[in-house]
Amino acid sequence: MVTVGPDGLVILLLVFFITIAIPAWVTLFVKKKMPGKLWAGLALSFFFPMIGHLYIDGSALYIFILFGIAVIIKKATESLNIWLIMSFISALTMYIRFRKLPASTMTPKDPAKK
Repeated sequence: MVTVGPDGLVILLLVFFITIAIPAWVTLFVKKKMPGKLWAGLALSFFFPMIGHLYIDGSALYIFILFGIAVIIKKATESLNIWLIMSFISALTMYIRFRKLPASTMTPKDPAKK
């Protein structure tokens, strides 16, 4: 049986925050401050593969698909550059998702106009 001591728990929490919590927070912050920008979506999905897809609503399916692709690529190639490969695949997927969006969702709504 594997036990995790206090040092191991700190490392697990640190890895969680670096790989999931901080990228998710950055993505949701950019989504709130700059909604509907193609360049922001591409940058987020490139630097945070999978998590960057939270920039557009309805991202759960794409996150699971990209995770499946990452597992398949990792098993097939045993490559250490999986992050770089997934960055390009994730950015391409984000570009395709942006092109499928209606034009009305690409521009942010002005709250002053009613």
